[in-house]
Amino acid sequence: MEEDLELGEYVPQAHAISRASYSLPTNTKRLIYAAMSTIKPGDKGFKPVSFTRRDLANAMGLEWGGNTGDRIEQAVDNSLSHIVTVRQRNGSWKKFQWFSQAEYDIESDTFTIRIHSELKPYILALQKGFSKLSLPDLGRLQGQYALRWFELVMSRRGQADKFGRWYYEITLEELRRLFAIEPHKYARTSNFRAKIIDIPINEINHADLGVRIDLEYIRKRRSLIGVKANCRTVKRDAPKDPSPATETEENYEAWVSYNLELFDRLLKEEMQQKELFDDNGFFAKLKAQEKLVNHPDAIDPKTAEINKNKPGWKPKN
Repeated sequence: MEEDLELGEYVPQAHAISRASYSLPTNTKRLIYAAMSTIKPGDKGFKPVSFTRRDLANAMGLEWGGNTGDRIEQAVDNSLSHIVTVRQRNGSWKKFQWFSQAEYDIESDTFTIRIHSELKPYILALQKGFSKLSLPDLGRLQGQYALRWFELVMSRRGQADKFGRWYYEITLEELRRLFAIEPHKYARTSNFRAKIIDIPINEINHADLGVRIDLEYIRKRRSLIGVKANCRTVKRDAPKDPSPATETEENYEAWVSYNLELFDRLLKEEMQQKELFDDNGFFAKLKAQEKLVNHPDAIDPKTAEINKNKPGWKPKN
């Protein structure tokens, strides 16, 4: 028998899940967060939980409209088809789905979800280590890799010193495994660093989540082999640290400083696209920066040359 349960403010997530191997689209992860937010310490098992379409859309940060139900259904499909892998230090592993069952009743406009029973030892044994992830905070993050990074660093929050500082260190190989990224995807290290590390970390820093992350790049000779995320708690709504936290952010700022008028024009164009709107314009700015680097009339800050005048120059994909 299903129960209508209120969405909780926090998502209890066992560290074994935060550090497990999986890749999920953003809306699917938000759906899972919403279901997990109904779990309370002391619960003995997982009962089917029901949400109205309106409540679930709000929890997932979806704009209300005619296709809202379709987007939720797509997230449900993804949660049933994607596999989460929990690995132990001795090499043992276990694989399962996030949900074992889901259904929609059109008369009551209600979604009913059952979290997979295999998650029970990882989620219900909260006293052994868990992260309290704020559901509103998670809703501020748009990128799937930003969500995964936030899970990872917050799983080590309990190791913070008296000044609220801690770190999470990981190799690129391990990061690719945890995020379930195929070997051929982002094969170039520079592309992997920008898309999987730098941009997600920048998104977290700009989302006003009460945490600031600065990266140290771990290199062997000249090759990037890992990254250390130095984390610290910060006051919400406090002035943000203006210093770049990543190499990609530092590179983009150099391009902007050389091309202020062109960047302002590109940013205005991006801000007109509704789907790029978020709390602080992060994605509109990011898109404008990416276009600036590839614009034929932009000045390269390293060479002071206009892109189109450089021999053999072509826009990057």
